[in-house]
Amino acid sequence: MSFQISFGGPKRIDGPTTIEKPGEYVLVTDLRNSRGTRLSESCITIEASDVVLDGRGHVVDGNGISGTKGVTVGSASSVENVTIRNLTVTDWNCGIHLKNLSNGKVRNVTARKNAHGIYLEEAISNTIAGNTIVNNLVGIGPAASANRLRNNSLVGNYVADIDDQPFPSDVI
Repeated sequence: MSFQISFGGPKRIDGPTTIEKPGEYVLVTDLRNSRGTRLSESCITIEASDVVLDGRGHVVDGNGISGTKGVTVGSASSVENVTIRNLTVTDWNCGIHLKNLSNGKVRNVTARKNAHGIYLEEAISNTIAGNTIVNNLVGIGPAASANRLRNNSLVGNYVADIDDQPFPSDVI
């Protein structure tokens, strides 16, 4: 006979995953070279509302393959109140992809060497603050006016630091 004892606290993430329940999640290791993320997939997908993902300073690193995403928040249905913090995303098509998210937060994230550092799709009333967005094709965008961008360091993004209009090629 076996049973599981839960002591509460954050749930640990040590590889590609889909988060489907509210709660606090922590990355416990670097995820290098996408650890099996395939074309048009996301390494970490958050499909639930009321989630905190704390990277604890770890890296989610991809292979630079078109259509891949480091972290995707949302899906075809709306989610709200999701926080992503203390994380580095590198070498993805989208470092962070916010899709149908409202009242979310992206804080203390470094997005480096992605096609899009942070990509917003039908995302409104979110706070993108205190992030380092460097050496991406596009830093943040499209940045709808209903989102709050504050105290972000945007350096060396090739096409635009903040793109307020989607490019025809921004279809993901």
